[in-house]
Amino acid sequence: MSTVAADEPAPAEIRALLDLACGYAQLRFHAATPWSVAPLTGTRHTVTLEFEGIDAFVYGEAFISSLPNREIALAGKLVVDVAVVTVERAFHLACTTVTLMLLILEDC
Repeated sequence: MSTVAADEPAPAEIRALLDLACGYAQLRFHAATPWSVAPLTGTRHTVTLEFEGIDAFVYGEAFISSLPNREIALAGKLVVDVAVVTVERAFHLACTTVTLMLLILEDC
């Protein structure tokens, strides 16, 4: 398993996810674990994003609800599953933290 700190450059998979968040989300955690089931190989990504501030909080709610219907385009890869694992809301701080799991096939 590899992890990326929030202040390190994000890999393409995470940049694509942050692009979908339209600048409203901050990366708080990312870990990638390789997996394979013959003949397929890929990576399972666990990602935590934080939407902080009233505009980001509102956008975060829309982001979460629309995520199952959105396509994440990656050159040479296929995102086969995106699942919302946890959602934590701090209404008094206008902050939503969401943890996602992405399953990505390589060389598609």
